[in-house]
Amino acid sequence: MTRTLKFLLPNLLAGYRLLAGPIYLVWGTAPAPTWQLAVLVLAAGSDLIDGRIARAWEVTSTFGRFLDASADRLLILCVLLKLAFAEIIPGWVAAALVAQHLLLAVVFLVHTARVGTPPKPDFWAKLGAGIAAVAGIVGLSSGAALPTVVLLLLFMAANFMYLVVVGMCTFRSGREPVGTGNSQIEL
Repeated sequence: MTRTLKFLLPNLLAGYRLLAGPIYLVWGTAPAPTWQLAVLVLAAGSDLIDGRIARAWEVTSTFGRFLDASADRLLILCVLLKLAFAEIIPGWVAAALVAQHLLLAVVFLVHTARVGTPPKPDFWAKLGAGIAAVAGIVGLSSGAALPTVVLLLLFMAANFMYLVVVGMCTFRSGREPVGTGNSQIEL
């Protein structure tokens, strides 16, 4: 396989997530039928493999990291908004999560400007994304508010920890957090 094709596959997977969220927000229903859940599960699942493919094929790039992080955030935001519009979660939970995502975007952009690359996802970012995926699936498949809200509050806590780690490293030292990436986990 050529290097161009190797570079293309992880970015296409991230691009799929970038499109799946807004399309679901506009045309999806909540609670969602099985086929809509399958599309969202595939989108969330693509996040698990795009980075691994890029690293295995040695085609990681700043563009890929930026696209991946942007696609993740957009997919999560679209599912959150759909949960709020369908009144599965209270408006205050959605508002708090949207505000947190805006803060994450600011820290992400400042980190990228100061360090030169987007921040690498650490344990907290990966945990948060996993919890968000489960919360979205629970909320959209069952319409059950309580477990969805509890999961989203856990997601908010994981995002807060990620903000603390990346924010401190960005604003104090201007470097990547120690232990980020795939081989080390911060606790």
